[in-house]
Amino acid sequence: MKTLRTLLLTASILLLFTPWAAAQESLQPRDAEVEAVYGLLNGIDTAVSDAQFESVATDPVGTMLLIDSLPNVPSTMHKRIASRLAAWPDERVAAHYEAILADENADTLLKARAIVGMGRAFGSLKADRLEAYLFDADVQLQLAAVEALSLSGETGVTRLKAALVGVKSDAVKVKIEKALSR
Repeated sequence: MKTLRTLLLTASILLLFTPWAAAQESLQPRDAEVEAVYGLLNGIDTAVSDAQFESVATDPVGTMLLIDSLPNVPSTMHKRIASRLAAWPDERVAAHYEAILADENADTLLKARAIVGMGRAFGSLKADRLEAYLFDADVQLQLAAVEALSLSGETGVTRLKAALVGVKSDAVKVKIEKALSR
């Protein structure tokens, strides 16, 4: 009876800890990817290529979005992620940019990075969305929209030409004129 009790206790312990151990093993490679991507994003004054992100993470977008969702991530990291995501345009990136722009509490510079990222990633596909920011109350967002539309091909150029007449900010007009002269 004592042997049976010992056997049952051992089996129970194994059954309890086996899923936990398996989960820990499956998370370890993901944790390593998160750490590697965070390290690349956190580099100061270092140019990191898209290939470098792809070499350390099987899914750079998913890893960056995971980092972005972690608690206590510095605001500079959110901005870097918004900028870097443009290299991998997909539905997740589009949804992330839209979420930033819809967030009334989001930092202006984060929104500006999302606007430019949207232009870089999706170009003319998001021209209507980007054009609206040419007339935003915040000049920083207007300037970001100019940059984003200048990355949006002929559609963006057409939108910038049309907006030149209605834009009130001299800084935005100058930026549009520079974008059109390229």
